[in-house]
Amino acid sequence: MALTINGTTGIETNTDTGKIKVGASDDLQIYHDGSDSYVKHNGEGNFYVQTSEAGAEDLYLQAGNDVYIRVQTGETAIKAIGDGGVELYYDTAKKAETVTGGFTVTGTCTATSFAGDG
Repeated sequence: MALTINGTTGIETNTDTGKIKVGASDDLQIYHDGSDSYVKHNGEGNFYVQTSEAGAEDLYLQAGNDVYIRVQTGETAIKAIGDGGVELYYDTAKKAETVTGGFTVTGTCTATSFAGDG
């Protein structure tokens, strides 16, 4: 496997199995497995993706279609649908979603207070 560090093109590897590893125990890895691409945190502690300082620009997660937020078990917690709505899940069951006319809740909806009619 060839690894090239170049001031113009960055860090390059010429195989689908090459990994960029950071940390004493390879805690952070960036790689492609031939089909999918990964940024993987294997170490102790939390994994943060953040902008540099308060007041800095926004953080965007962008995909060609849908965006999923999943827990380690692989269960979807939040799904943002390209050109569509947002769905919220509880233990693999969709409980709420945005729809053309507003918001739909499946199951019981509980509120601690309601705003007055103004």
